[in-house]
Amino acid sequence: MVKNMIKTFETSEMDIAKITAAENDRIDELFHMTWFELTGMLIENPTMINNASHLLFVLRYPERVGNHASNICKSVVCALTAERVELN
Repeated sequence: MVKNMIKTFETSEMDIAKITAAENDRIDELFHMTWFELTGMLIENPTMINNASHLLFVLRYPERVGNHASNICKSVVCALTAERVELN
């Protein structure tokens, strides 16, 4: 996503921006699925709390990177069209 976001920023190609923003939905889906699975494991085995809490933060960081990449793509489309659009 980051490579495509940079390419979108450099070339102002709206098609790449739309594809990149759509990829963020998949990242969000994987994040939430893993989050719920990990929290379920914590409920079953509370001794994992320390390690699992660190892993939850690690899961969060790529999700945020995807959000930022998507937002930059939205900004590029906005700069090109002068309209606020929702890409994902």
